[in-house]
Amino acid sequence: MWDDILQEISYIDIIKLKEIYKKYLPRTSHAYNYLNCVIKWKSSQNAKNYVTLMAPYGNWRKGTFIGIAECNCYEIFISTLEEDNEALCRALINTKKIIWNTRLLLYDVNSDLNRIAMKALEKTTFQFHEEFVCNLWGMSYKKARNLQINCPPEVYIDTLDSSHAELINFHWPHKYKDSENYIATLIEMNGGYGVFLKSNGALVTWIVRNLLGLGILQTLDEYKRRGYGSLITKVLSKEIGKEGLDPMGSVLKSNISSQRMFQNIGFEILGSVTFTENKEMRGYSHNSIL
Repeated sequence: MWDDILQEISYIDIIKLKEIYKKYLPRTSHAYNYLNCVIKWKSSQNAKNYVTLMAPYGNWRKGTFIGIAECNCYEIFISTLEEDNEALCRALINTKKIIWNTRLLLYDVNSDLNRIAMKALEKTTFQFHEEFVCNLWGMSYKKARNLQINCPPEVYIDTLDSSHAELINFHWPHKYKDSENYIATLIEMNGGYGVFLKSNGALVTWIVRNLLGLGILQTLDEYKRRGYGSLITKVLSKEIGKEGLDPMGSVLKSNISSQRMFQNIGFEILGSVTFTENKEMRGYSHNSIL
């Protein structure tokens, strides 16, 4: 007898699940990259149990799973290979393993699937606050590993470390309470790159590798329009491509300049993804009167 409709997927079975998604590449590269990152984290010597993967009744063989990343908030990633989403919706509605009225974000979910999930969550304690609809830009790993890197003479490229998290978080438009720890965790587990001034070593542009690929790309205002964002995107994309993975990044549809940058580098739009916050993510208590 199951104690909950959602049952954890073992490490060995996550590897098998990734192989199922591999059969449908490149269509499934979005979820494939996520699974690859989860496996990497769970096999790391520095690993903490940041991410738990679960499936309805433990049945992951049809490609339906829910990922729960815990680092100062819940990040919920959902994916399925099934045409019928009944099992997924039933799991979202009935599980007790996800606390819907704590700080929570539906993370980088396929927009069609996100709409189905949000309909199901109307039957839970989840309280919608805001959603961010993005284009998902991707590039084949074969193309990415051949990207040319030309660094301007006034700057140099170096890896990020956790000491940079405070600055990155300060300028991050999507920051939330304690999100500096989240950024530090991503840097510790996945890494990232920065563009630094040769004159004084100041960090002026950065990109962090998130659970799917390219994330938290930003340039300080006074250093924009110098090509630093494109430069650092190519650096991380090339690294990801050399691992045999397709680099990808989510860009707000309203962010025209970043859309143009990805297009100019050679990325293509793979589809639409949505990030959905509940009210607790922005400091509203479950019983707040708005």
